[in-house]
Amino acid sequence: MKLTCLIASLFLSIRLFSQVVQPPGINGYAGMGAYSAHFTDPYSFSSNQAALAQLNNVVAGIMLERRFLLKELQQIHAVAAFPFRSGGMGVDLLYGGSKLFSQSRLGLAYGRKLGKQAQLGIQLNYNRLSIPTYGSAAAITFEIGAVFQLSPQLYSGIHLDNPVGGTLSGNTGEKMASVYTWGIALEASDQLLISVQLNKEENKMLDVMAAIDYAFLPRVSARAGISTATSHSFAGIGLLISNMRFDFVADWHARLGLTPILLFIMTFGEPKTETS
Repeated sequence: MKLTCLIASLFLSIRLFSQVVQPPGINGYAGMGAYSAHFTDPYSFSSNQAALAQLNNVVAGIMLERRFLLKELQQIHAVAAFPFRSGGMGVDLLYGGSKLFSQSRLGLAYGRKLGKQAQLGIQLNYNRLSIPTYGSAAAITFEIGAVFQLSPQLYSGIHLDNPVGGTLSGNTGEKMASVYTWGIALEASDQLLISVQLNKEENKMLDVMAAIDYAFLPRVSARAGISTATSHSFAGIGLLISNMRFDFVADWHARLGLTPILLFIMTFGEPKTETS
């Protein structure tokens, strides 16, 4: 069954060339801290660039994913964030695939605070897709996001990925999909975050993702969540050792099976100072 689904997806990728360049599947796990203050990490801005305004240190991360245990579908996602007094900048690099099929993305992001209760961010992406038999294609897209603090413990926001459309270069001429997200999160305490996101990708059904992040020990935390449209769930545990964090994650798809993920994050230097 898995082989049949994968073969079908490859034919679909060739026919719908532009629908392939998308963030990694684990984005729901790593990016859930985007709508919060105490749970933000460098991968948060890959979900909403406004999260860059919440980061106080220079941070970098690398994430390794082998989708459905297949070498041909492995992905590497690296990020780095650099805070400033008024906000922060981020670099987002994604590569996935094999010699027969590969996709990559380079993104440059900026986020800043707009007063005490609002943040705004934007990201410019260079997307590239390569299939040796059919050649390669590229496109430039952008993302924009906003986060609002509704109360001392409640955050909400929106994120627009490729809102004005765009086509891949080469012989395809096909439009890349737009994705719209609304998220809300409750910081029940400094140790517990509960979040819900509504994701609507163009020409696909609405996806509801619910997740929880719980730091049950000072240096140990757990995250778990479920996504309705894609029939997958995830769970992982994070270990904090000095200025380093290691996450071990399992993502489970109802039909295609297990995707193991390793996540490493490092924090550098002293926290930035806030403006008065």
